[in-house]
Amino acid sequence: MARWNGAASRQTFVRGAREWLIETRRTSGASEYRLHHDSIRAHVAHAIGTDALAGHHLALAERLATWPAPAEASARRYALRHALQHRYEASAWVDAWRVAADVAFLEAKCRELGLDEAEDDVARTAARCRASGDEVHGERFGDLARALGRESHWLRTAPEATTGLVWNRLRWRCAQCRSALQRFRVTTSSCSLRLLQIQGRTTRLR
Repeated sequence: MARWNGAASRQTFVRGAREWLIETRRTSGASEYRLHHDSIRAHVAHAIGTDALAGHHLALAERLATWPAPAEASARRYALRHALQHRYEASAWVDAWRVAADVAFLEAKCRELGLDEAEDDVARTAARCRASGDEVHGERFGDLARALGRESHWLRTAPEATTGLVWNRLRWRCAQCRSALQRFRVTTSSCSLRLLQIQGRTTRLR
């Protein structure tokens, strides 16, 4: 694709694009490079302006990173990976909270992308929200990220128990979070039963 024909071509590319790349090492010791998205974002924002960039992110959120997600596999994966990112880049905090507070989204993210991805995504959203000056939503996202972290042991074992575990963790912590998650309360009993089954299995294995 890049029409490299040897090490010299690759080295020339790396020297020219160094500020846009992050270098990591494979287990074999060989270097590999991935895009430095923060650097690219800063360059684009400088070129077109932060308001225009936010508008593009909002358009992507509304057209490609929708939730509920499309059924097609690649579209669904894009939505799971980028739904919160496009919304926090657009400072669309109300809609970002709508997505994050949907436990179906959190469960799908834990199941399909992994708990670490889900927790980190919510934590990044919290940090960006607080930095924007929206303390109310920032606190909600922060509480949600902490709930995911504190229930991480069980969520890794049973992502389908996300509803009960997260709601239970938040119910005494944050009134706004509890209100947003109220509609999932009907499934708490089944999730708790599933958790008890897992706990029992874990105990027997010890």
